[in-house]
Amino acid sequence: MWSLPRLCSSFLNYVGDSPLLAYHAPFDQQMLARAMKHSLGYRWQAHFLDVAELAPMLFPEGPRPGSGLDDWIAHMGLHIAERHHAVADAQVTAEIALMLFAYARRDGIETPQALAQRLEQWRRRQAQPRM
Repeated sequence: MWSLPRLCSSFLNYVGDSPLLAYHAPFDQQMLARAMKHSLGYRWQAHFLDVAELAPMLFPEGPRPGSGLDDWIAHMGLHIAERHHAVADAQVTAEIALMLFAYARRDGIETPQALAQRLEQWRRRQAQPRM
């Protein structure tokens, strides 16, 4: 039987310093950080790639920023057998991310660092007041 501390420790070893992929990543970040703090007394800060931000940045003609996963599933023409099921949601999030990475490369964004830099620029533009 797995204990939560052992599971958290195994998860940390598995992830290492790799970025994690999520849709609306702050939710996952908070949940995982809380589990690590509670189970291990460890303040964990992982790097997340948030598909909810990457999608409107790379597809400005798509659903507006802040749209739900269902909106992007429809926009990308994907079919999913089951929604609001962790494995199915993770799979469709990964499928969308693969499509986004292909579009990023088309736009000359070749590395995760370049993607993060472009995302930061996009965030600043989004935060600017609209005239």
